[in-house]
Amino acid sequence: MINTKPQKATGKVWSAVNGFSTKEFSYTSGLINSGNSFRQKYGVFTAKIKLGDPSAKSAFWMLADKITPHVDICRTTKGKVWSDYFSAKGNNSKTSIGSRYANDFFIFTLEWTSDKLVWKINNTEVFRQTSDIPYEPMYVLLAGGLDKPINGMTSMEIDWVRVYQAK
Repeated sequence: MINTKPQKATGKVWSAVNGFSTKEFSYTSGLINSGNSFRQKYGVFTAKIKLGDPSAKSAFWMLADKITPHVDICRTTKGKVWSDYFSAKGNNSKTSIGSRYANDFFIFTLEWTSDKLVWKINNTEVFRQTSDIPYEPMYVLLAGGLDKPINGMTSMEIDWVRVYQAK
């Protein structure tokens, strides 16, 4: 479980101009990533997740060594659940799949091959990308956060995460 809640905390923030600097935050949250232990190119990436308050930011996503390519298998923000792809060439494609997939458990899946990315919820396709497909191994992240304050706390509950290699 990743909790995002109002709580004063001091942490580091990155700026391309100044590097890391200290900042006072008004909430705390968490991030889990497999960057140092596991990366994979192609396969099926799936998790059973209850995302929580769609006004907050919760995400099941993938990243390589830089900020792009970047694949959001699912994320919440602005009251909705989204799936996104940010390519290394700077292209962005996304789809909103509404808010109903935020407050209960669903199985979010990305099927990644050399010629496509396919997003699914409970094994039903919701989004597809067939151009500019990433080719570098990526790692898995689960994260909470906020764009703006919310009332109280929200939790992203993760039942399981599974990754399969392509045959």
